[in-house]
Amino acid sequence: MKATLTGRLNVSSIYRGITNVEDKIYVLADTPDIVKVFEDRNDFRFIEDIALNETGFLYDIVYNNNSKCVYISDRTTKCIWAMTTTPEHRLTKWLTNVNGPYSLSMTNDGQLMIVRVNGSFNHLEIYGLNATLVYRLLIPEDVTTPFHVVQTSAGGFIISHFSRLHWIITQLANADSQLHVINRFIPRNQSEKLSGPSYLSLDSDNNRLFVADTENDRVILFDSTDLTWSQVLVSPESNGSRNPVRLFYDASKKHLFVAHDYANVAVYEIN
Repeated sequence: MKATLTGRLNVSSIYRGITNVEDKIYVLADTPDIVKVFEDRNDFRFIEDIALNETGFLYDIVYNNNSKCVYISDRTTKCIWAMTTTPEHRLTKWLTNVNGPYSLSMTNDGQLMIVRVNGSFNHLEIYGLNATLVYRLLIPEDVTTPFHVVQTSAGGFIISHFSRLHWIITQLANADSQLHVINRFIPRNQSEKLSGPSYLSLDSDNNRLFVADTENDRVILFDSTDLTWSQVLVSPESNGSRNPVRLFYDASKKHLFVAHDYANVAVYEIN
């Protein structure tokens, strides 16, 4: 597997999230709080800035094709905003009383997933597009400091979290409204240890999991069926990548978007 740098999105300010919106890429940036919009084409041409007024510290953004809205988490107001993408960018408060970690993701059928952190009793919550709670799943106690979660094609979940002084990736299955550990990535040597794995992205068609191993300056490819290590896909040595903190994989175009802290968004063709 090879990742070939094919383009860059010139954000030139700190980003806090990235998602694809049909034929466009939305990047959540600040100074001031804006969404920068790019064409999802070979040159990734900049289109416009969308100003986000009356918001606080914005953190993450995801798109839902059914509602034609992007959902944006806000750490200051502890809420999730919904913003229409067509025909105008109308911003409304969608869900309130949301605590950290403020990372967002979608289920396979287009429902919003968030993690609720409350001491040793953490939950994965799944909401319908009318902001109604559909499921509340108890996360196992040893999955401490959960950060980002994705759903597998089989309906299970993979979550990045901190446990016993180490960053971990764990695979979970749902049984009677409680998540159970079915697999966990265990490094075979020092070079495989993770440090600050933040965001995850799945290629469900090929059972591939992309992991932003942030503090190790690399993106790692895993087999998502059993969480086995496949290879280092992006790194300073292979293609100059440093400090990847957000990423998502577009299976239709075989593009991996990797957002770097205090830098631009790099686009890699996966082949």
